Amino acid sequence: MSFQIHHLLIAGGTHGDEWTGVKLIHAFLKKPDAFLGRTFRTSALISNPEAFKEQKRYLDRDLNRSFQKELLTDLSVSDREVQLARNLLATYGPDGTDPADFVMDLHTTTAATGPCLILSHPSLINLHFACFLSEAIPNLKVALWNGDRKTGFLKDALPNGVTFEIGPIAQRTWNAEIYFTTQSAVLAALDFFTVWNAHPEHFTDKSLEIFEPYQTVMYPLDANGELGAMIHPALDGKDFSLFSGALQAFMEPSGNVITLPLDGPSYPMFVGEASYYEKNVAFYLMKKRKMSLANHPNWT
Repeated sequence: MSFQIHHLLIAGGTHGDEWTGVKLIHAFLKKPDAFLGRTFRTSALISNPEAFKEQKRYLDRDLNRSFQKELLTDLSVSDREVQLARNLLATYGPDGTDPADFVMDLHTTTAATGPCLILSHPSLINLHFACFLSEAIPNLKVALWNGDRKTGFLKDALPNGVTFEIGPIAQRTWNAEIYFTTQSAVLAALDFFTVWNAHPEHFTDKSLEIFEPYQTVMYPLDANGELGAMIHPALDGKDFSLFSGALQAFMEPSGNVITLPLDGPSYPMFVGEASYYEKNVAFYLMKKRKMSLANHPNWT
């Protein structure tokens, strides 16, 4: 295993209304002791400082959807987040002035996901990173959105990377349990890359439980095209819980229940996430499976 990490990027505030990552980045910048004495450099970055200053998720468009090649190369696109994405890549991207090998992007969600990692690229280092954190962080879930690298996420703009997501927590709030769990995840990440660089023989046959999306569920609309139903109480707060058969998904103001047929055993994720209302997304349905890392073909 020859691939080494020389530069790790820890990012927070990609969404300006998510305080936890920003507060943690501030703490690390003030006292960077945890970054010292490693076999790699670590940079801590507030990704969208102007959005954080204005306490908005974004200014013109979602920064975490702005790393799409067609946006970055179209110079007629002048959205502030696209310009910011260009600047971030000019520094930390593969051809940047200070390229990073791996990014850990810190996020929070209003959904009851608990701690989870989101991967788009099943590279060996991403998967072993997920295994390591699964052992370090209790009840950590791992979601693999394979083939999602064209969506424009920050984590996919670099050769390797993950999103660390945790909830539930309201936007523009700070919570001790959420904060310290995120801090533990970052410290575990630093330990992982220390071991990865020094003792690659420690990473042998591993298996990983992963969740993969198979359906995006949209909110029902009324006759006027407005939001017509709420998340059903039996589903609300049940992220990563097992459902089968017909799912009680929504409830209309009249009390009428809308059910959703499931494709076998299913696990909802991002149930009722507040920021997804603008896209009319209610939740995602996931399948769970075991993935073996033995003889994995993706070595970088």
